[in-house]
Amino acid sequence: MDGRRLRRRRSPDEADDVLAGGLLEDVQVRCYVWEKTYTAEDYIALLGTSSHPIGMEASKREQLYREIRERIGRRPDTRVRRHGYAILHVAPCF
Repeated sequence: MDGRRLRRRRSPDEADDVLAGGLLEDVQVRCYVWEKTYTAEDYIALLGTSSHPIGMEASKREQLYREIRERIGRRPDTRVRRHGYAILHVAPCF
């Protein structure tokens, strides 16, 4: 996955929590957003790792996967894009 830094910003709620501990100061908040592209089969493999499809009856799970394949296959772009977002708090320790 490719990550790129969008911008640096202060996140008052999270930074205040870090500062409240008294061990760190000058907290910087960095936000990262990324995109991952999947084929239908790769996306289904990813779904197969989550608890909801794992807990489904096998016939319902296969029906779900079949419908996902069909819907993705009907699209002009037969790839699925998922986005991730992470917040990193960085502070020097004194």
